[in-house]
Amino acid sequence: MTDVDYVREQLQGERIAVIVQGISLALALTDESLVTGKRGLFGRWGNRLERFPLTAVAAVQVIPNPTANVLRVEFAGTPPHSLAVVFPASAQAELRDMEVLLLEWKDGSRRRAVG
Repeated sequence: MTDVDYVREQLQGERIAVIVQGISLALALTDESLVTGKRGLFGRWGNRLERFPLTAVAAVQVIPNPTANVLRVEFAGTPPHSLAVVFPASAQAELRDMEVLLLEWKDGSRRRAVG
């Protein structure tokens, strides 16, 4: 089972707009949250799923590189925090889809369409 499989299994029943495998974890975008997931050892120990509310997205940046790309997302809050995930160069299309949808949430147009 891959990290993507683990996230899909955990988000069963939720609509996933885009999902992509990063270097060390999977990243998925649902209607309400950005979700990171990593399967544990032998699919049992250490499974980890974390949700970040899309309403808190403050900034989105893709840092391109010929061998890997970095998606950096800043979240508003107290305290503010950020998430940076490294992706292989082969995941460029999915990463662009994720960036477009996150920017729509940040700008408010996606909230109106979903809510």
